[in-house]
Amino acid sequence: MLNYFVIMKRIVPLILFLIPFGGVANLYAQSNLEEQKAVIAERKDLQNLTEADLKARVTKKARKDAKALAREGWKPMPGTADLAQQLSEVRFRQYALAGKFPKYIVGRGSSVAATPGMARKQALARARVDVAATMSVEIAALTESTESTTELTGGEAETIAKTVETSKSMVQQSLGRTDAIMEIYREKDGKAEVQIAVSYDGGRAKAEILKLFGEEEKELKAKLEKLLDGAEQ
Repeated sequence: MLNYFVIMKRIVPLILFLIPFGGVANLYAQSNLEEQKAVIAERKDLQNLTEADLKARVTKKARKDAKALAREGWKPMPGTADLAQQLSEVRFRQYALAGKFPKYIVGRGSSVAATPGMARKQALARARVDVAATMSVEIAALTESTESTTELTGGEAETIAKTVETSKSMVQQSLGRTDAIMEIYREKDGKAEVQIAVSYDGGRAKAEILKLFGEEEKELKAKLEKLLDGAEQ
């Protein structure tokens, strides 16, 4: 059968949301980063939509894609919402903005194990790691934008992006509560394959990012804080 990536590329030309299946951890992470960059680019076409219109659009697509997932054998984990509702919620949170910064940071994880419980535990851990990686991509995109460079020099923007990128493990360890917004699984070759998406509050994400800059970087931190605060106006 067609890989889910292929299905999504064919039936979702505007709302680009690709969820990888399993694979080696580093390849999975790289795939997620590339997809996040695509999500950021897609937001430009959606940023003028009202929250209601955005929800309506992602819900319509989610219903179609849920059927494709079901044909591939995917099911919601016991006690969770149906496939369409879960897909819709993930996509909405990926595209929702508070000004120019994400209202939510979404991380995704996938795993294959002997039981759904074991696979879920591994996928959840990977999803939390992915939150920190996603934060890094979002900050890089924000500081490199044309409007941002009116506040930051090219060197300052690069310093901020590199600082956040190299501090991902520290950020991941300091994360507070993440909400599981998608939990789906399927039986494959006698094993359980699980996909999980978690959501982290965008305001808290900004606070964690600012903590990375110490007293010796006071001026740079002040500029970044101004940029982040302005993103919510």
